[in-house]
Amino acid sequence: MNRWIWQGAALLAFTVSSVSAQTLPSKVDSPSGQPLEQTGSGTARYLFWRVYDGALYAPAEADTTKIQQLAVPTTLILTYHRDLSAEDIIKATKATLEKQYPQSEQRVAIDALLEPINLALQPVSAGDAYRLDFQPEPELLMQLSLNDRVIFSSENRDQAQAYFDLWLGEPPLSDSFKRAILGK
Repeated sequence: MNRWIWQGAALLAFTVSSVSAQTLPSKVDSPSGQPLEQTGSGTARYLFWRVYDGALYAPAEADTTKIQQLAVPTTLILTYHRDLSAEDIIKATKATLEKQYPQSEQRVAIDALLEPINLALQPVSAGDAYRLDFQPEPELLMQLSLNDRVIFSSENRDQAQAYFDLWLGEPPLSDSFKRAILGK
């Protein structure tokens, strides 16, 4: 696929369809072993290409506000349908941050928080899955895994919130994907 298409994807919002994605489990365990249930799922598309399926997981009793504030263990799984370079993923991240924090000092701080995560990102191929986990207790932990191998971990709550906000914040990477994974 031409590189310019994916660079364009970083600058444009994805369209999303709600799915009961067969490749995404209905339940997962948090890093501490707590069972989490799927809140919703969706497929991110660019033009007519499926880019990834995604699903969000939280405790069964958790409400949307607690999930978005990372007050409960939360997991996001993205299973890719396309090959993407780490640079393409970072461009999509930066495009979302530009919408969330246009020309502000807060943007500089968020960029600094996310830079270590960006450095850990790796290219993906069709079938690869990134998993982003957050648990507020017993010990604060955020970890990012690619195909079940942890590639980044942190105990920085602000860093975890900033990264999850790419999908759950305002404005998110895609409003329709956010609604789909939150089950709305």
